Amino acid sequence: MLLVKSGHIYSGDGFLDRQASYLERWKIDGSGLAWERYEPSGEPLHGLTVYVPTGIDPKTQRPYREGLYAEDVFLHRAADGRVDTYINCSNRPHEAAPCSQSFSMEPGMKVEVDVSYRRGLLPQWRQIQNDVSRLVWSFKAAEGSVSNRK
Repeated sequence: MLLVKSGHIYSGDGFLDRQASYLERWKIDGSGLAWERYEPSGEPLHGLTVYVPTGIDPKTQRPYREGLYAEDVFLHRAADGRVDTYINCSNRPHEAAPCSQSFSMEPGMKVEVDVSYRRGLLPQWRQIQNDVSRLVWSFKAAEGSVSNRK
């Protein structure tokens, strides 16, 4: 699945940094539900920083990370420290476990892109982002190419 947001539904410059700030917000102000609490794993994966759910589910006595709806979050930061890629992937143990990757086309285009794929393709996240970016750029109209049609 591919979703492209622009115009009035574009989340605005820095939306990925705002989204990433919720990962550890509970450490600062104690907010968030127990299963929404994430910590960095300390082990980068495919050039991404990995955040995993933390804690134990009191009902099952199993880690939240093993829950039916648990997801890992993967971030990539640009050289300036800003988040330029945000990926969340289901932890379900099957080939079709879904991932959703979000990125911005800034600074050249005020566009937010969401693309979904199976977790097995996570090692190719950068190639997916590059290919999708090229596709989105291919739709850009040249200056003055839009004519008035009736």
